[in-house]
Amino acid sequence: MNKWKSSILLPAVMIVTLVSLVMPAAAQLPTWEIMATAGGTSSQFTGRSADTFGKESREGATIGVATFLRVWDELGFEFGIRYTQKGATGDILQTEAIPNFKNVTSVIGNAEFNLAYIEFPLLIAGILDLGDRANVRGYFGPSLAILVRGEAFGTLEGQPFRTNVTNIISDFDFVVTVGATVTYEFDAMNLLFDFRYGAGITSITKETAEYLEVKNGTSSMSIGLAFPIAGYDG
Repeated sequence: MNKWKSSILLPAVMIVTLVSLVMPAAAQLPTWEIMATAGGTSSQFTGRSADTFGKESREGATIGVATFLRVWDELGFEFGIRYTQKGATGDILQTEAIPNFKNVTSVIGNAEFNLAYIEFPLLIAGILDLGDRANVRGYFGPSLAILVRGEAFGTLEGQPFRTNVTNIISDFDFVVTVGATVTYEFDAMNLLFDFRYGAGITSITKETAEYLEVKNGTSSMSIGLAFPIAGYDG
């Protein structure tokens, strides 16, 4: 219980702080657009126990929709929903104690962890205009991620295997996201090029494996479209 309380305290404070900033701005209905993006991810495990699961990167996909509020010339907010594939790959190691020798570690297989999450990002953005039609947005903020799929597959001592890992992977993950989006405005819509990194700030293992500290680290590159809803002259 103490682990659960400590793991949600910082994300909760960050989310409440950002909501307190977003709501007054949203009430004024400034520049507002709806965005849809899709792209690829490269993820790996971090933390002191990452070697237990595998530290090599795994590629996946991400797709999402969000709304963006530009409340001032240099400041905006994004919140939305995103499906993101995460995980990692690595060797399965076995350590044997041999009398009169040091412990011997050998590779007895390999595994790929396939984790999929629904994420709810709430981000603050600094905006730099590049002429009349283009701008760059730098993002920072928390995301709450809910696990919707967790499995591992590979080979163990020459035999293929596939197993569900939701018994050891937490149902929730709290992530701090940083990134940038390049936006180019057309008459009826905007073109987006998005680059982000999400760093897990809590271990993704359940209390049944709380002795392991494993966190998600995910880079993504996406392309998308944004559709102006309000506040635009065009």
